Amino acid sequence: QICGLVILLPHRFFRYEHCDHHTYTQLHGKDPEMIPLPQTMMGYFWYLSAIPYWRAKLTEVFRHAQGELNDVELRFIPKEEYVSVYWDARIMLSIYAMILIGMAVTGWWGLIWYWGIPMILGEPVMRFIRMTEHVGRPTVAQMHANTRTNIVSLPWRFLCWNMNYHAEHHYVSSVPFHALPRLHEKLKDHIYVERGGYFAAHRDILRQILARQV
Repeated sequence: QICGLVILLPHRFFRYEHCDHHTYTQLHGKDPEMIPLPQTMMGYFWYLSAIPYWRAKLTEVFRHAQGELNDVELRFIPKEEYVSVYWDARIMLSIYAMILIGMAVTGWWGLIWYWGIPMILGEPVMRFIRMTEHVGRPTVAQMHANTRTNIVSLPWRFLCWNMNYHAEHHYVSSVPFHALPRLHEKLKDHIYVERGGYFAAHRDILRQILARQV
């Protein structure tokens, strides 16, 4: 709950959404977290800017606070959890409002500099990583094909909690982050591995985008 509050991600809603992502990975119309391969270079950079992400996330949270779920969300959120999802969003927005009021009253805007701005500046890096997980992979149900594992250096692994071992995470999602490198040793011959890391994955994505425009 606390981590979700820090990054504008209501925990209950995310749990159900992410479960559906694992169930229907890369399947058009079913995977609620699917990032389509951009049609153009402009679309590629637009996604990396994180502007579409923040716009969608803010719209989503405000919509839930108003007691509204869209058709996709109605599919994966249990009926008995609707009200809880609504109240999670309302409480989250209320806490943000109290923080803003508190800063305005005290004249101390430190949280803007030490929380808000770093979160906004860091999200494009998150979008850069997120694209490497599935974008450009086949839109099929088979996990050995629809997900990339990226071999990256220790600092990257630390920052993303070993989620570069993403195919392994999808194969056995109950395995904790610290055990994913060991799981990789068991699965590496049966999954798609991008040994060039995140930058090589983006070269592959860009190659596919440019091929569409020829």
